[in-house]
Amino acid sequence: VAFAFMSAAFTAAAHVKVAFMHPFVRDLYKRAILVGRDYPHKDGLDYVRKTWKKALRDPSNCPLYYNSSDRAKDEKDIEREILKAVGRGRYMVKEMAGIIQLKKYREMKKRYGSNDGADKLEEALRLLSENAENGPKTGG
Repeated sequence: VAFAFMSAAFTAAAHVKVAFMHPFVRDLYKRAILVGRDYPHKDGLDYVRKTWKKALRDPSNCPLYYNSSDRAKDEKDIEREILKAVGRGRYMVKEMAGIIQLKKYREMKKRYGSNDGADKLEEALRLLSENAENGPKTGG
């Protein structure tokens, strides 16, 4: 009885299409999730996860992979298109990192005020350099 159950399970599993994810695409998704931890959105990481999953599953991002009827002939073209799409994705990860850095910079500037102290320091250094160029003043 157990053998019959196992053989039925194997035949059912044989008809299921297994999804394959290219290693570069998996790496790209991991990078996006890692960077997305600090993404400035009200949903944060959940928003990044949903957006990236939607983008990775969208056939318009890599049409040859989804629409190719003769896979053996188009294998090199598909690989080239996947690499190109991964390159665009890596660019988007860098853009996400830039947005996060900008948000952190603005928060620090808001928290600690403007750079008035730096302006005062620059003024003091300018006065010191002017005094050094003119030489010491003698009382005479």
